[in-house]
Amino acid sequence: MRFALRYTVLAAVAALCGLSACSGDDVTAKDSTAAGGTAYVSVRLLVAQPEATRLGPAGGADGDGREPGMDRENAVSDVTLLLYRQSDASTGLNGDGTATVEHTVYFPTLVASADGTAYTSEAAECGITAASGAWHAIVVANMGDVSTEYQGKTVACVRDDIIKEAWTPAADAEQCDGFAMASAEDATLGFADGDGSRANPYTLSTSVERLAARIDIAPGGGAWSAADGTYTYRVLAEGGTDTGDRFVLRSVTPTNAMAAGSYLLKRVCGEDGAGIEYLGAETADGQGRQTNWVLDPWTLKGKDTTLYANATAHVATKPTAHTDSDGDSYYILAYTLENTTLNNDPTFATSLRFTGTYYKAAEWNEETGGPADGATGEEKTFTYTLRHSDPDGADDASQPMLYGTVRNNIYRVKIDGVAYEGGSPQLQATINVRNWALFSHSGIVM
Repeated sequence: MRFALRYTVLAAVAALCGLSACSGDDVTAKDSTAAGGTAYVSVRLLVAQPEATRLGPAGGADGDGREPGMDRENAVSDVTLLLYRQSDASTGLNGDGTATVEHTVYFPTLVASADGTAYTSEAAECGITAASGAWHAIVVANMGDVSTEYQGKTVACVRDDIIKEAWTPAADAEQCDGFAMASAEDATLGFADGDGSRANPYTLSTSVERLAARIDIAPGGGAWSAADGTYTYRVLAEGGTDTGDRFVLRSVTPTNAMAAGSYLLKRVCGEDGAGIEYLGAETADGQGRQTNWVLDPWTLKGKDTTLYANATAHVATKPTAHTDSDGDSYYILAYTLENTTLNNDPTFATSLRFTGTYYKAAEWNEETGGPADGATGEEKTFTYTLRHSDPDGADDASQPMLYGTVRNNIYRVKIDGVAYEGGSPQLQATINVRNWALFSHSGIVM
């Protein structure tokens, strides 16, 4: 399933007159009107409710639905607002990229509501001096004060900026936090509604999404052993009969997990990289098959092993800590960055390596639920390449985005079991891909 962790942003603009340059310093808010005075900005972020899930993985922007994030994935510590303008309001981020960021506003702290579903900043000064023109906004969160980094930069530089640290790492993925977020859609400040006063501000609506993707493991029917930290699976013959063989899963290790960085802003394209659209939606046909591609910084340039995290060490399995809307129990394995191709070549696609010991029936003691005395079994490794769009399970490499990881998605791999087919055991798994639930920015008040 594709799970969306996104947030819808509502920005309100008040008193856009008489301003000097933007300031990242804390200031005292004043009453102001559209006729004059100083404009201020305050950001409010609201966690949106998840939508119903679907079977999958379906292609398109929403894939198999949305899923709410954990509190630490939703937390917002700081926000930076970038403002630029163009004579043609319709082009925005998909213009020629020569427009410059004229004003930046940094919000160093936000206060969470009691239930953790909203974050609100103090007011800060902004440099827009007239309630007119095609002003566009880019929003980034949890990246610290990047106001001076982007001030005066061209839109082309901003949209192509590569972010290498998209979350704060931890030894256990369940403890990672500080997830970097950026605009999920082009946004224009509107002056048609409201009068620009604090009581009746002009408004803007947009969304942000996390740069990270998340990988979950749902062990399915595997029997967890707290004593040795493993899952044991029955091995079934064709037709579903129990062979008596057992597979003891010890670790699940991500391979080809992108580590070299991600574009600040997402982009999609057509076949062969033609028609790049910044912050464009992923599209799907009537059967849920994706019809366009997502680009990471190296999709068109070519890839090598230096781009990926070292995956030589096994990642031990863990007991499940969560249950999804389908009733499947799972744990969070890892976070990763976008990693895509234009030809579904699995060579550099993000994959999972399932490692454990395979015991023939004669080596297994059913009474103790473990290997018989003296049994050594056989070391087995199964590899599963993460799917992004494969709604009918055809594993068709001619379909756009069969393989790949994309920002703000949860890739939940459910282990259906181990089957003995064609003279050898095969690990069977299903993947659901969901967008993380939106983060809505409500009330950027100027």
